Amino acid sequence: MARWAQALTGVAVVGLGVVACGDATPAAWRCDASGGVESCSRPIAPDEGEPAPWRCLDVAKGRMCVAPQATSQSLPSRYACRVVGSHRVCVDPEPPKPDARRAAWRCWVDGGTRTCRLRASARGPWLRDPGTGPASWSQRRYALPDEAEWECAEIEGIAYCRTTGDPAGVARREPAPWWLCGEGPEGRRICTDPDPDRPTDVQASMACHFDHSPPRRRWCETKTTDDGACAADGDCGLGAVCVGGRCAPLVAEPSCYFDRDCGENAGQVCRWGLCVRGEPTGPAARAKRTPPRESPSAPVETSAPSNAERPAPSSAEGPP
Repeated sequence: MARWAQALTGVAVVGLGVVACGDATPAAWRCDASGGVESCSRPIAPDEGEPAPWRCLDVAKGRMCVAPQATSQSLPSRYACRVVGSHRVCVDPEPPKPDARRAAWRCWVDGGTRTCRLRASARGPWLRDPGTGPASWSQRRYALPDEAEWECAEIEGIAYCRTTGDPAGVARREPAPWWLCGEGPEGRRICTDPDPDRPTDVQASMACHFDHSPPRRRWCETKTTDDGACAADGDCGLGAVCVGGRCAPLVAEPSCYFDRDCGENAGQVCRWGLCVRGEPTGPAARAKRTPPRESPSAPVETSAPSNAERPAPSSAEGPP
């Protein structure tokens, strides 16, 4: 880990050109700001490989990889690994990023390249609510998997979305690489984002939610407790592990949005977008047992402020 900490230097972006920047080992980051979106990329070094059947994804506090327990393929030594159920789970708590603004970057791996995009340059700005209640921010142009019609919720720092319809004449496109997507009941697509955007210059714990009433917005408020915090896997309950003090779901395509999506299989509930056996446990699961619309594990919005509390929309921002 020390070599990455020592290599975290500033990112140099000059106009729309491409320059070498940031981490000099094992390869230099190359950054540009084409189209106003700041991004950096660099080749994956031989000792950074994540061979099949490992499936990996950047999450809020690291990079998680999951494979069947019996796999013979290993990961680099910087990963901390343990067995969770029938899977082997490995975590890199400090995956490489272009500079020290770690939360400001959204990163993924595609083929042999690791790419990081500066969140603020790719989405709409966060607007501070001038009210006197808990500090809150709103965002109009929040990230969705594609141009379809989606309904979304956030639970314990994970964003869940499912389709409510596909616009006529618009072909489906591949979601952005940080979304985990699968097929749910009635042909609806279900996607999860384990590291959704939030105001990156705020250090306090935040509770975020989606407001689907016009104008559609994503809201985040500061809070004194963190329902997604954990000290061990047991704090997260079924289908998740503790990564860098945060609960994160296993890397797998989601297949449910509500408990009823798990069918008639006795004892199964929808947890982190997956049908798992048993009752969710741990502090985070107990904290969300307020009676919801559908089921104890359903994504439900419970903290949206009233219309009177919402700041006026920015005239510069269109729909998401």
